[in-house]
Amino acid sequence: MTSNQERRSVILVVEDVEETRIGIKRLLAARGYQVSTAGDEDEAVLKASLERPDLILVSLGLNPSRVVAAARRMRELAGLGEEVPVVVFCPPSLDE
Repeated sequence: MTSNQERRSVILVVEDVEETRIGIKRLLAARGYQVSTAGDEDEAVLKASLERPDLILVSLGLNPSRVVAAARRMRELAGLGEEVPVVVFCPPSLDE
């Protein structure tokens, strides 16, 4: 690949709140990343299997230990092994 054709890093954002998912996607895409999104664990496994992301960002509205367990399952079920980093973020809930 020439420098103009270099593959952009692919980030899979797994977030159950649609507005947050869209916002994160826009933020990352504006910085030049190719972004894929999923709203739940099953969708994330499918997309990770097909798209082979370079990084997975996960927040699923669960307690942190359950999010970490879900992230591990996603990576394992998608056949990604340990080479794909997973970042778990658990934002505090905010009143509207």
